Amino acid sequence: MIVLHFAEYASGGVATYLKNLIMSQISLKEVDKVYLLVSDYKTDEELLNIKSKKIEILTYQYRRNIKGIVTLIKLSKKIKELNPDIIHIHSTIAGLIRIKFIFSALCQIVLMNNF
Repeated sequence: MIVLHFAEYASGGVATYLKNLIMSQISLKEVDKVYLLVSDYKTDEELLNIKSKKIEILTYQYRRNIKGIVTLIKLSKKIKELNPDIIHIHSTIAGLIRIKFIFSALCQIVLMNNF
């Protein structure tokens, strides 16, 4: 199973939660890979330095503004490439990307039903 965690800023309580959750997930034999897709700005260094063969940490440049929202939406392409079985979204703004995935899924269902 492939798990992806997606967050804007991971600091404080969010970083602690993510560290604990990721450490738990990488200890499971059912989990093959854990991706952490997180902003390189305001993210806890300890979180960025988790060491395991099962984790890959991917950072992106982000600031909370209109350009940042566009950046988050463009990350949906990267998420599709990673092809995770489970996506955990850890912030409200990053949660906007779920709208794009839901819309894409609905369009696929409609197209399949028309043929």
